[in-house]
Amino acid sequence: MSCDDEILDALARLGNDNDLSSDVCSQLERFVWVLYRSKLHTTVKELRWFLFSNRAAEGENLPPTSASMDLHIRRTHYIAMIWKKADKNHPCLPAPAEFGWTFDAC
Repeated sequence: MSCDDEILDALARLGNDNDLSSDVCSQLERFVWVLYRSKLHTTVKELRWFLFSNRAAEGENLPPTSASMDLHIRRTHYIAMIWKKADKNHPCLPAPAEFGWTFDAC
């Protein structure tokens, strides 16, 4: 699998800022359809429908829905922020809820 510089740049930019740019999100979406080796479909939604309608993949092997992928990207961005600030005693981080995390009462 070959990966282009734009996708590598988007992966490297995860966790750099509190705000997640739409450019990073679109490159990460493109990364998903590159993983599925799709040259005909330019969105994960199109790819997911193609694989489902042609029975080319079982349900567990389909790419994520757009909403699910957005949530995974936001959560990954937050975890990358934590790791990139791990050398600080008291890192200044936004609330996890801003990135799709929820808190359950134990």
